[in-house]
Amino acid sequence: MAGYLDRISRNGGQGLRDDLRSDLAGSGYTGEHHTNTQMSFRSQRRLNTTVNFGLRDFVASTPWENPGRIASGIADGQAPDAYLTNMARSQARAIVAIQDEVSKSQLGRKMMRLAHQGGVQFSFGMLPEEGMVAGYLNRQRQVVYNINGDLLNAPDSKRFLANAAVDTAHELGHVVQDKAVGSDFDIGDYTISHQDRLLSLRHFEAGATAASIQVAWEIGQNGNDGAWQAISTEGPDTDCAAAFAAMAEADPASVRDGRARRAAHDAWFANAGRLNDYDDSITSSYRQILVCLAEQQAVGFPRKDAAMLVGKLGHDTLPDERLLAAAETPDGINHLTLPGHLPVRAPAYAATANPRIAEQIAFLDGIADRFRKGETISPFMLNGYDQIAARYDGTPHAQDYDIQPIGDGVPGEPDNPLDRISKRGLLGKWRDERGAAAEPTAQQQQKPAPGPSPLRRMG
Repeated sequence: MAGYLDRISRNGGQGLRDDLRSDLAGSGYTGEHHTNTQMSFRSQRRLNTTVNFGLRDFVASTPWENPGRIASGIADGQAPDAYLTNMARSQARAIVAIQDEVSKSQLGRKMMRLAHQGGVQFSFGMLPEEGMVAGYLNRQRQVVYNINGDLLNAPDSKRFLANAAVDTAHELGHVVQDKAVGSDFDIGDYTISHQDRLLSLRHFEAGATAASIQVAWEIGQNGNDGAWQAISTEGPDTDCAAAFAAMAEADPASVRDGRARRAAHDAWFANAGRLNDYDDSITSSYRQILVCLAEQQAVGFPRKDAAMLVGKLGHDTLPDERLLAAAETPDGINHLTLPGHLPVRAPAYAATANPRIAEQIAFLDGIADRFRKGETISPFMLNGYDQIAARYDGTPHAQDYDIQPIGDGVPGEPDNPLDRISKRGLLGKWRDERGAAAEPTAQQQQKPAPGPSPLRRMG
């Protein structure tokens, strides 16, 4: 068997995948394979390398298939799996094993096919926080597994494969959402009302979680319960898995018609701690951008994009169809459109139960309103946000100060929140869809591997 530093010498599409599958023939992903993969992770950490191939940066809205707009179809070196040729063989083999495990689920197989159609890449990298297990970088169309994460560094090959299959299925849920909406998931667009950005984040996380649970369930139904054990007994999604299982066991048809996924989706909203974490992360980013705008205002708005944003802060709302896209799946069933269920903006989904967060949001909305009216806002006025938090310290509603604003600390991304907005072109461009007129070919940029999309598992 090839050593962990050996490179794949075979180029091409399915031939490459078949070459890697030959290593997995018979016993599958073995303990020896896992040892070699772990050794490659240690080497990667020691060398402080991120990923072994250049990251793409799709700076404009692009079609899902052939995102690079290659005129004659798939050009040389652009096959869906070609990027694997630049990885350590042990890691490329692990990628194939993970994808094959996910494909034991009917839904997982369809999501994998959609990912390959969109040129989504998969890699192992070093993400900034150990708590991050994986993430989907929508602008780069890349799923990254964190080699520093505890879940990925499982003690044996079976646990490794089970954990990675669950994480992959979740991120594939975001891949499907990316295809459906063709944007930055609205989270970084401050022309949209904060309540709608918050609601969008909630639904998109719940939708990806529900899809990953169905994938784990279907893998279990096909004879391997490792992924189901992983998602139903540990990690952040056990409550959602329990809701799915209860529905599926009571009525097996609910797995096929989307009702079990809807049960998991709704259960996501019943976890107050999870809601607080996401709400705090996106609301603290709201405060952050308002501070930046106040600083710009104080010196006469040298940045034109900042001056533009002030007049549009929170002005727009998302159409319901945008929120419903959170439950798009390639099996053709959108569980958020099933009859007899709550509408997508129901209080059960949209309400902020934590009084501290609700008070902070109201405070920031008031500042945004004053900005829109042309009033002068001092950066020091934003300290009121922290004063609200301080009043709740020591209570059940206290702020977790370890929760960082969405977008902070992402390698390869600007530190300045205004630069991040400008880079994404998010000033009111959220209505662009995948079917828009042709744009320039995606730019190929060499850069450090960014951390995961704001839409990621937290915990």
